[in-house]
Amino acid sequence: MSRKTPPFFSPGLPFRILFTVALALAVHLSFQNLGEISPGTPGPTLVLPTPMVREGSLTEKADQITAALEGLSLPRKLPSPVEEPQGAGNLQWVHRRYIITTPKQGMPDSLERLFDPLSQSFPEAVVQIRDLNDGQEVSIGIDGLRTHTITFRWLQRPPRVVIIVDGLGEDILSVRRLLELNLPLTYSVVPFQPFSSLVAERVSLMKREVLAHLPTDGPAGGREVPARPLRASMSKAEIDATLDATLAELPQARGLLGRLPTTLAMDSKRMDWLLAAVQRHGLYLVEDRPPDAGDLCDAARTRKIECQRCEISLDDTDDEGTIRSRFASLIERARTEGLAIGIARPGAAVIAVLEAELPKLKDSGIDLVSAAQAIDGERLS
Repeated sequence: MSRKTPPFFSPGLPFRILFTVALALAVHLSFQNLGEISPGTPGPTLVLPTPMVREGSLTEKADQITAALEGLSLPRKLPSPVEEPQGAGNLQWVHRRYIITTPKQGMPDSLERLFDPLSQSFPEAVVQIRDLNDGQEVSIGIDGLRTHTITFRWLQRPPRVVIIVDGLGEDILSVRRLLELNLPLTYSVVPFQPFSSLVAERVSLMKREVLAHLPTDGPAGGREVPARPLRASMSKAEIDATLDATLAELPQARGLLGRLPTTLAMDSKRMDWLLAAVQRHGLYLVEDRPPDAGDLCDAARTRKIECQRCEISLDDTDDEGTIRSRFASLIERARTEGLAIGIARPGAAVIAVLEAELPKLKDSGIDLVSAAQAIDGERLS
């Protein structure tokens, strides 16, 4: 349950005012004077980490709440916060601001239920919820000072799914079969294969999205190492030349599908060279991320390169039942998070499942979009 209190003090008030008000509150007010516990239906049972230090500095308490927020049953995993230093002198803390964009469908009638476990574990914290034009805002504070803000923005569109068909270029038959579906799949073509250029041309003529599979020499999660790969030992000129050759082979590509080996991802200098080349060509990125890979998207965003992460693979099995189950997980993620990106190689079982399931998406309230449409939609939403 949350406590109803007067609005939080602005984080930007001068230190002298903040110190005076905080001292006055500490001496003259109790939490019983700050507000009454509002009635409500108890939220779901959730065990949060027991704070190590109940009585401590504002910073310690705020850090404990930050850790506890990770354990709440929110519709999406908390993103990395924007951290805003506040105060001065002996009264300093960090205000953490989060933004979660999610469909309103499936959300509880009141966000209070989601944050009840936090209030129960931290009775000294005050939680306020207010409506916005396009969502709701949750403010959390201690001793009248705001320490966390979580803004929920409701998506104004249906959930979206992207299906990337990867590993193309060795033959043309599977591509023809997929193009016959007449659906906006995204086609990732491996350069320097026997049919790479022909596949890209055919896909582009059908007005479908082409990605260039970024060639690397690291572990590829079952995918073959392509010809002329990027290597962690390359010079800047060699990295530029490799990417230039890839795009000369596949000029239709608007973006790159990347799965970087850890050795390359951990080399900040070469990563910067690679991203500079990507930026020079005006490409976006989709990160096909295995569990041990470096974080390509985080590095890309520091250069303001659009990047989305693909984390659901449909194709490391030939069992149609398993593939259908993973496809269902992809749809559920789209409903929960607003966007889900899946990847698959064009094996017979994968194609059979896609032929059966993709035509059902529209009636299920799901939009199938290309990778570029997803990038543009996330930028505008």
